[in-house]
Amino acid sequence: MIHLAKNADAIFTTHKYLAGRLKRYNKNTHIAPNAIDPNQPQWQTTSKVLDDMTIFGWCGGVHHQSDLELMTESLQMARENNLNLALGGYNKSVVWNNFETIFSGGDYKNYVRIEGQDVYNYGKIYDYFTTCLIPLRNNEFNKCKSELKMIEAGFKKKAVIVSDVHPYTNLINNDNCLKVDEARKTNGWFKAMKRIADSKDLEEHLANELYQSVVVKHHIKNVNKVREEVFNSL
Repeated sequence: MIHLAKNADAIFTTHKYLAGRLKRYNKNTHIAPNAIDPNQPQWQTTSKVLDDMTIFGWCGGVHHQSDLELMTESLQMARENNLNLALGGYNKSVVWNNFETIFSGGDYKNYVRIEGQDVYNYGKIYDYFTTCLIPLRNNEFNKCKSELKMIEAGFKKKAVIVSDVHPYTNLINNDNCLKVDEARKTNGWFKAMKRIADSKDLEEHLANELYQSVVVKHHIKNVNKVREEVFNSL
């Protein structure tokens, strides 16, 4: 990867932190944030949840077990308080069965499993919950990821509870999410979930604010202007 970076005519990456790492090998590095094309059908589908329901869900890939484990105790408390939970992206495997145990505790009645989808239908998973849970451990590898899960949730107009770590701090503000400080270790995930479960107005406010945070900055047409400018300069 370092060899490729050194020999590329230009590099695009998603945020300032990773750009700083890449510029050690190639000064011609540019930031083009992750973005959504809202005209794709998967981002135009509507909620499958009844208007008066609140469902807390997570969706993602197989490499997030250590992140999901951050919520283990809070999800147990959520089950004890009869909150609705959903796990999106399920595929039959040992890893996904472990994910499901973290969410369902094995036999929780208010739990929904959402099957995995291909890249053209992945966005539809968000239709099955109203608030997205986005846990992320604070380490060097994760700092180099992007805030894509918040961007996706924003375009789907979902509320978000998110770890207060980079890269999500690129997008987090005081109005567009509830953030959880892992260092406090005080069941922050459950406390945030309970706030939203007790107030549909709060959930709708967070969802609308997050949508406003992403609809322009992370629209594919706007981000592609950066790419177009660089391509034309080579």
